[in-house]
Amino acid sequence: MKVLIIAPHADDEVLGTGGAIQWHKERGDAVFVNVVANRVLGHKIDDIYTAQTKKSAQKVKELLGIEKYFFCGLRDEHLDESLIKCIIAIEDVVTTVKPDIAYIPNENDSNQDHRAVYQACRVACRNIDKILVYEVPSSTIHFAPNLYIELTEELLNNKIKAMLYYETETREYPNPRSEEGFKTFAKMRGMECNRKLAEAFILFKEVLN
Repeated sequence: MKVLIIAPHADDEVLGTGGAIQWHKERGDAVFVNVVANRVLGHKIDDIYTAQTKKSAQKVKELLGIEKYFFCGLRDEHLDESLIKCIIAIEDVVTTVKPDIAYIPNENDSNQDHRAVYQACRVACRNIDKILVYEVPSSTIHFAPNLYIELTEELLNNKIKAMLYYETETREYPNPRSEEGFKTFAKMRGMECNRKLAEAFILFKEVLN
């Protein structure tokens, strides 16, 4: 199986699916990540930040076993201004990867880029048989999961380590982007499905053959 994680920003793939990526790899699936936006300074892409982010993503790739990252290079915090650009960029990656499963951000996130990517994915991913919506701690609101992936301590620890590679995106507890926040969130989702640790998702679409 080929799995595509569609992330508005580099770090969202770890925040929302850091455990799921490893879970798929353990089952022999090939996992790809599509990062839609780069940070901007004024009206230009922040090249220094982007270069550092790609270095961090390379470390995440090696740790979690991701096959490849695709960077669309659209402007951070401006994705909602031109949805068609977002759709075309994601469609190009979908056409290249031809995934069996896609993970997309939540439609009710407080971040406008997340909402724009969700809307773009509804078009760009229309021919993918299975689509799951993931949550991003600190951005996701109104999330009602109906599917869970059980995490082991090892999977959670690797997820935390991967997030720490994105040094500028981590925070101190009680922020959910902290190490303790990750653990607390995994325990909360675990209790919901009668497991010690878990990641939660919404099954948006599934075609059974």
